[in-house]
Amino acid sequence: MSRSISYMRQMPRNNIRIVAPTPKPLPLRLITNFINLYKGDTSERNSAVLKLSEWLTANGSDISIVRVGKSTSGGLGVFARENVEKGKSLFKIAQKCVMSSEKLKLHAYGKLILAAAKQAELPVPSDELVLQICMAVGRKDPTFHFYPFLNALPTHAPDPVNWEESEKEWLMGSTAHFTIAETLASLKESADALTVAIVSYAQ
Repeated sequence: MSRSISYMRQMPRNNIRIVAPTPKPLPLRLITNFINLYKGDTSERNSAVLKLSEWLTANGSDISIVRVGKSTSGGLGVFARENVEKGKSLFKIAQKCVMSSEKLKLHAYGKLILAAAKQAELPVPSDELVLQICMAVGRKDPTFHFYPFLNALPTHAPDPVNWEESEKEWLMGSTAHFTIAETLASLKESADALTVAIVSYAQ
């Protein structure tokens, strides 16, 4: 609260004038992370993307018109192998390769989450929470059907929710700062409660 008030100045007749803080440049690390997120030019990342392509094809997707390769501007890109006429599909993704909360709730991970929450008399986990937990766990499990897809995703996202605490302070006084704090607190509360419930259920 004190930080928010620091951006205000008392005016005559009890009027309040909002004074925006002096703009500051984003920390260099944030900019670098954002760029590296999309460059993905390491051999490990190239290998993961190649395996994703193979997984898509093996499961009935048609990506024959496109290829994944290094871009002249750096990083990876998706390129057409031939001239593509207007209106022609570039690729077709098989339903088997489409991940959704509905599918994951029928998977062993999803069933465990829902059963544990029910036994502990917790609120029914939202589709988003089930999806997030399954993605986090599935990314560590090579036997998980969607592992090739999850493993090809960037390891870090540049959105403010994933910033370090010192970096989030740059948003202090804004609605974004409070929204991020509330979102993280809610997620942590739900995740902590579910973790306890799952461990108890598994025992």
